[in-house]
Amino acid sequence: MRGIISGLLVLVLLLTASPSYVAAQTEPVLNVGGVSVPFVYRDGYYVATATVAPQITSFSAGGGSLPSFSQQISVQEERLLVVSYHDGQYRFGLYPVASDGAVGEDVKLARYPEGAVLVGTEVTFYAYTPRRDVSKVVLTLTDRALDDEQAPTSAKPKNVANVEMVKVAESSDGFYDVWVYKFSATSVTWYQYTAYAYDGAKRRKVGEGRLTVYDPAFKTPDWMKNAIIYQKCHHIPDLP
Repeated sequence: MRGIISGLLVLVLLLTASPSYVAAQTEPVLNVGGVSVPFVYRDGYYVATATVAPQITSFSAGGGSLPSFSQQISVQEERLLVVSYHDGQYRFGLYPVASDGAVGEDVKLARYPEGAVLVGTEVTFYAYTPRRDVSKVVLTLTDRALDDEQAPTSAKPKNVANVEMVKVAESSDGFYDVWVYKFSATSVTWYQYTAYAYDGAKRRKVGEGRLTVYDPAFKTPDWMKNAIIYQKCHHIPDLP
């Protein structure tokens, strides 16, 4: 009887003394090329990454709270494999591990806040490009406002600035690099902006738009007082 009790005590001690081993068996992992890579959880997404060579033709994932998943793949050269699980679904992408002289189509540009902003408001531009696909993102800000001395027919901008955005993070789903540029306008004006993503000599437009900066206390320029303003109309009247 004492032997049975001693055996049970040893079993209990083994189970309670090794929680990390038991937990390790339940962690979600990405299995590829004989290597298991743990998923990282962030903002509602499980994400795992690994470099795959041409001889690797499949991967699998699962464990813990994630269901099992397997997928066939085919690559001609080393690629970065990104696997993401969110809202009950797996997604994956294959991206270059180094410059390949091309920029993917899946690029986008956003800014916060949206719409017109007050003078002095900090504006943040965000560019999203496929992981490791881009070497730099350049934002062109063209100040289109006129000085008080300029005639309203002048087409010359006050200033043109080309700035390199800074890569700060990966998107929560793991599929994008996130680039940021922040600035604050110090006077009433409006900007035309365009962003391009580069990989070597190749480039692709990420996005473009217009930013209006206003001040409730703005004083109308002298040249605009008592002026007649014409607006081009593209409406075609109905024909009888």
